[in-house]
Amino acid sequence: MPQWYVAGRSSYGHAGYAAARARWSDPDMAQQRDLSGKHFVVTGANAGLGFAIAAQLASRSADVHMVCRDAGRADAARREIVERAEAAGVREPRVHVHLADLGSMASVRAFAAAFAEQNTALHGLVNNAGALFNVETRSADGREMTMAVALNGSFLLTGLLLPLLQSAPHGGRVVNVSSGGQYLVSVDRRDLLGEGNAGAAYNGTAAYSLAKRVQVELTKQWAAEPAARGVVFHSMHPGWAVTPGATASISDFVERHKHMMRDMEQGADTAVWLAIADEPAASNGRFWLDREEARTDMRLAGTSWSDEDRAELWKKCEEACGWAIRRGGEQ
Repeated sequence: MPQWYVAGRSSYGHAGYAAARARWSDPDMAQQRDLSGKHFVVTGANAGLGFAIAAQLASRSADVHMVCRDAGRADAARREIVERAEAAGVREPRVHVHLADLGSMASVRAFAAAFAEQNTALHGLVNNAGALFNVETRSADGREMTMAVALNGSFLLTGLLLPLLQSAPHGGRVVNVSSGGQYLVSVDRRDLLGEGNAGAAYNGTAAYSLAKRVQVELTKQWAAEPAARGVVFHSMHPGWAVTPGATASISDFVERHKHMMRDMEQGADTAVWLAIADEPAASNGRFWLDREEARTDMRLAGTSWSDEDRAELWKKCEEACGWAIRRGGEQ
């Protein structure tokens, strides 16, 4: 039985969440009850974990910026988030919808430019958008869609919003929502972005696993980047959560394990904690599960990335996205 599955059955479901919660000194994050005046961007916020993250932030009086692709679903989600915030005692919830396609670099650039015109600081960016496609799907830029969304969020959007994150008092936070799928992929130094996974050989699970691993490795690289100083970067594993996306893409797995899986709010908890709690600011570039630092590799699995691998990944991302970070006196 694979290590990830053994670990999953004991830790990734609702029982694992309950056991972890019992160890927390402030499980409800009461110290961060009022986030008035703080701005958070959440991608893929109209459903699933993104919706739960946005709803939690809005219920704490934050300015929540939902980045979604579909206007109708985004507006419906916004109404529900506002209703939940009002029920939590927020007098005038500040929840904003921004339409952008995370699969399109042009759309991401347009959103980032518009957001920068309207805001002077960003306290948190939660790169949550993502999906598993069982049939090969290409982005507007011709890249495999799962990887395109990962790169356009965890690299391009993060980079474009970096000045606003650095302008936030005490520095902003970036949270990359990964997955236990990242444990499944070994590093292929000849194809770090999975470009060979195409055509008849396409495997959606492999594409998803690699994209989620890339997010974890980019998190580490961002944390080590001198030009990103002042911003805290973390990635997280939400556990096995029942979401609309999971039900649609891995329905067999959900059906077999739904009795033990956690709900969306439990899956979203660590992402919210990383974005707003005090403790995560004391470290950088870590991977978390249920508010505790977790390993990024299973023992003897051969999945570890080296510093050289991450540096090469960064270079590939720069080339793929047509964006490079400014260092020192670069203009």
